[in-house]
Amino acid sequence: MSYCNEIKINMIDGNDDIHAIRYLIFDSGIAKRWIDLINSNNKESNTITSDIKNWNVEQINTIKDKLDECVNIINKDYDTPLPTHGDKKLLDTEILNFLHEEFEVYGDRIEDLTVTNPVEWWNHKLHDAFLKLNSYIHLYEDLLLIKNEGGFPNMSALIDYLPGGRHEELQDIDYLFMTTQFKWGGLYLGYNTLGKDYLGVFKDNDLEVLERDQVRPQQHFASESWLNFNSGRETNVWTMIKWEKWYNSLSTELQAKIPVNSRRHLGLGRIYIGELDLKHLPLRESIEPQLDKWNQECQSQWNKKVFTTFTGIHSIEILR
Repeated sequence: MSYCNEIKINMIDGNDDIHAIRYLIFDSGIAKRWIDLINSNNKESNTITSDIKNWNVEQINTIKDKLDECVNIINKDYDTPLPTHGDKKLLDTEILNFLHEEFEVYGDRIEDLTVTNPVEWWNHKLHDAFLKLNSYIHLYEDLLLIKNEGGFPNMSALIDYLPGGRHEELQDIDYLFMTTQFKWGGLYLGYNTLGKDYLGVFKDNDLEVLERDQVRPQQHFASESWLNFNSGRETNVWTMIKWEKWYNSLSTELQAKIPVNSRRHLGLGRIYIGELDLKHLPLRESIEPQLDKWNQECQSQWNKKVFTTFTGIHSIEILR
């Protein structure tokens, strides 16, 4: 494997201790351009932000409460009240899809509400509540899948710099590095797009988004990156075999809406830019000191014992 850089993503735990996760960055054009964005943000001393998903399935009701908290904040000012579901023991995909559709509707209205026809009731607190609502929807979906089917404690982190808005267009050749086979410990570009792509539509079987022509494949990227600590099993939901079977199950009319003849316009997956340096993984030796014995059970234990302690990100360092 050919690498162009090595980086450290310095995570903070609940005791404010720092744990450095090292990544080897691929010697690809898109990965090099991402490194350039990281360097620029570091030189400008921009603020790093993170969205860490390291909840366990026992906390699913807490996430439901947080969803309702977001809705309550939104409903104080928003002109289209959203329903809460505090009386339900468990939310289903129909409810979650509805809330996500309302998030997309809000996203489509932002420019009109704030620039074209500004309204007095729009505010940053409402906007932040919508962003958090979207995040909690996806987190609840992940925990619901584990609760219903059991299995691996999927975890991840989305990292970016503030102020946002700085991004670059993806080139056709960049899509060669887009994959649906997400490895545990893999480093990927963030989606950096408002709405659902064809993976999200497939995962939720959200045919209404497809019918409304509201699917939004990724066309640009930013410094945003996704640290994947979900299961890397070949049998997981993100396999091309399952996606193909889902596609073949659709009507001819819906199939015609999916550009399977264009890698760029299909945008199926995330762009792979680096892999974990397992040798330097924080607290790895407390799980299993021998690298050749590191397996999925070790990954699961590391998620539960180590990744669950992370509360934020301190910095990103380019080592070489």
